[in-house]
Amino acid sequence: MTDTAVPLTAAPLSARELLKLANFQRLWLAHLVSQFGSTLTSLALIIVVNALTHSTAAVAGMALAVTVPQVVFGLVAGVFVDRLDRQRIMVVSDLLRGLLVLGFIPAALGGHLWALYALGFVQAALGTLFMPARSALMPTLIPEGGLLAANALMHSGRIAAAALGAAVVGLVVGFLHTTWPVFLVDGLTFLAAAALVAGIRQSTPDGAAQRGAGPGFLAELREGLRVIGRSRALTGILIAVGVGELGLGATQVLYAPFLDRELRVSVGWLGGVELAMTLAMVLSSALVTVLAARLSARLLGPAAMVVAGLSLALVSRLTGIWQVLPNEVLLGLAAAPMQTAMSTIFQTSTAPQVRGRVGSVLGTVSGTASALSIAAAGVLGDRVGLRGSFLLMGGVTVGAGLLSAWLFREREAAPGVVTPGPLT
Repeated sequence: MTDTAVPLTAAPLSARELLKLANFQRLWLAHLVSQFGSTLTSLALIIVVNALTHSTAAVAGMALAVTVPQVVFGLVAGVFVDRLDRQRIMVVSDLLRGLLVLGFIPAALGGHLWALYALGFVQAALGTLFMPARSALMPTLIPEGGLLAANALMHSGRIAAAALGAAVVGLVVGFLHTTWPVFLVDGLTFLAAAALVAGIRQSTPDGAAQRGAGPGFLAELREGLRVIGRSRALTGILIAVGVGELGLGATQVLYAPFLDRELRVSVGWLGGVELAMTLAMVLSSALVTVLAARLSARLLGPAAMVVAGLSLALVSRLTGIWQVLPNEVLLGLAAAPMQTAMSTIFQTSTAPQVRGRVGSVLGTVSGTASALSIAAAGVLGDRVGLRGSFLLMGGVTVGAGLLSAWLFREREAAPGVVTPGPLT
């Protein structure tokens, strides 16, 4: 393990060099552990709610309970992330979520549906602070030349940890016929992640701790929105994130009826389709990690988005499952680099003291677009047909990719922001 100080260089770093940085090691391991645990709880909650109610509406209600906080609190959370110590926010958030997830055990064993909803809502609300804090903290721990590879490592780790978590839930429920051990393990993963993040040693302030007289809470929130409006790069990311989620979110709803009605195959193939995409995302994230020194995030992001759009549009022409599987591989190969590149552009295009607000705006737009996409998918499928829906989504995604490429064509200085002051 090397010194915790961030190397003063913008030269590209390889994955091996990144993993020698003690601070990034801790952040990455905390991310893996936390993602593994979160996947356990997400799937276990679906199983528990379904077993208690045998109601699709109840399961959807659980999904809504953990989705709404990002839409409702996301923008507000960003102001706090820019005012407070981000590392401390992450540690406290993990500790509180670790305690809350243990509350799922008596709620599940007692069959208290309202408690499951309430705990899920509060836990997700705390997550609205954690995610932008981590995204804003990362550039202070890693030199700019290592951010693309670092984001690729984080993304590939997330996918791998989620896949492992899903497998563990299946084994626990299948052999023990209960879910409480899953919640216990998730609580422990939150505590482990908090300990890892607490061990990070920053050599310089991350910008959020530089306090002074400020314009007030609402004014700072508006300033964060204005920062995006003044930046071509951030506007491009906003478009890419929003439209990307509109397209990819709808596929979750449309693929099952597409397999059933258009291809006349069992919806059981949906598992194979998801597996093909997941494996491709892991592979593409690994490739980005290895080739990061030769890649430009501003070219990679839009290019991957155009490829993802073409893949979605191509679904409208497919006639067999053996055509769908390689097309899903193509979509997975594009989706992971797109998300990795957009994260990197955000981090390198935003001043440290406003990263929390900008990151929260992007997260809120992403969550809202995903929810709208899922809600509108059924209506769209009935109006223009399943094949027409995929063609439309693909076309819009390609257009957004081309527009973001135009907005990314020139490198800008990270836009600044007024220094935050006391909460009012």
